[in-house]
Amino acid sequence: MFYASLGEKAQVTGQVHPKDRLNLIANLVDDCVNDINESRRSLGIVKPSIEECYFCSEEDFDPTLQETLFGAPLPTTKKQYREFPKIKYRCSNCRAKNITTKQCLNGDSMNG
Repeated sequence: MFYASLGEKAQVTGQVHPKDRLNLIANLVDDCVNDINESRRSLGIVKPSIEECYFCSEEDFDPTLQETLFGAPLPTTKKQYREFPKIKYRCSNCRAKNITTKQCLNGDSMNG
């Protein structure tokens, strides 16, 4: 089965004028992650109050790496990183007063 990459699926249909860009993201700004979750949005912006940044060890570490064209190993999944950064934060205006923890890796197969 053939899977297209995001770049092959996405089409440019226009551009946002520079003076309108702030309005585009202004609707994504919230005081609390709970507001984003309650409105069932997949994207939002909050101003975090950082509590802690640290590294975690991957419990299911997979030391096998795919070689690149030039022979350098390249991690393709989050399990191929021995350690990864995490951040603990509170929303600057959090209604729930809880701490959110997020993994800082990014990529198609690196959600967490």
